[in-house]
Amino acid sequence: MLSIKGKKAGGGGNLTITLPRSAIRNGFVISYTHSVNKGQVSDLYSCKGSCIVLEGTSFISYGAGIPEPRESPGASFADTGSRYTISGMNRPMKELMMAVGLYARHSLATRKEHGETGEELFLEDYFEKQSPVIIKIRRTSPTAYLLGRLQSGGQD
Repeated sequence: MLSIKGKKAGGGGNLTITLPRSAIRNGFVISYTHSVNKGQVSDLYSCKGSCIVLEGTSFISYGAGIPEPRESPGASFADTGSRYTISGMNRPMKELMMAVGLYARHSLATRKEHGETGEELFLEDYFEKQSPVIIKIRRTSPTAYLLGRLQSGGQD
């Protein structure tokens, strides 16, 4: 399963949210407002084995921190007229750590089979702003997964 763990918004300890199996099967998208150029950025991730893989990114305009295609061998750059995209980045990681931004409005949405995305989960609604969250693939038995979801009302 794919989980997001961090400090619960409003205090009160930690919170772990488990995402639907489709997040592992089809991947997910993290979207946010860029801190420098204030444009919308969407990062596309897939899950392969025990790794989360950054596949590509889509953005409105360049700014500090936006990756360059040359930073990822095999990546390709495209200008669609309304957005720029870098695909084929293929950057695997065991976990994705990020801070919930004050103004970024970080959201996560699972991808569906044909490229569209599901409902956005805004991280600041669940996790404390300016605190780290860790997104990772966790192995669990079906029984533990179901019991955990039942005990927490679906949020671990």
